[in-house]
Amino acid sequence: MLEAKAAYHAENGLDRDDWVLARMEGFSALASWFSFTANVLLWLAPTRWLIEKIFGIARKRTLPKFAARTFLQRARRLGELAEQAGITRQAIYAIEAGQYLPTTMVALRLASALGCTVEDLFSLVSTGAVIEGDLVGDLPAGAVRTRVK
Repeated sequence: MLEAKAAYHAENGLDRDDWVLARMEGFSALASWFSFTANVLLWLAPTRWLIEKIFGIARKRTLPKFAARTFLQRARRLGELAEQAGITRQAIYAIEAGQYLPTTMVALRLASALGCTVEDLFSLVSTGAVIEGDLVGDLPAGAVRTRVK
C-alpha cells in the first residue's frame, strides 16, 4: 500500500495542503525571522479568511504565535537557564520531552529567566475529559452543587 501511495504521489504530486504540511518546519523557520510581521498577519481578519479558504483552518481557531527565537536559542545553554530558574538541567530536559509537568513556581521561574510569559512556554491541551471530585465537608448555607468542566 505504501509503495502504491508513493507511486501515486510521484506521478501526480502532493495536494496543496499536504505540500504545505510537508514543509511546515521550513515555513516556521522562515516565519521566525519575521515573527512580529507573521504574528500581526495571523491576527488580521483577511489573513484568517484566506487561511480558512486555502487550508480549511477555522478563522476563529487560536493559532500559536511565532517566536523570534526558539526555546534553545533563548537559553543558549540549558545549564545557564537551569541556574537562572533555580532548577536542574534534567528538569528542563524532562519538561522539553513532555515527561515532567512543572509546578506553577517552576513555570514562573522559567518564564522569568527566559524573559517571556508562562503562556508563551506552556499551553493547555483539552482532552474533553471530565474530572469529578467530591467536596469534603458540608456545603455552605444557600450554596448549590454545580458541575464544572
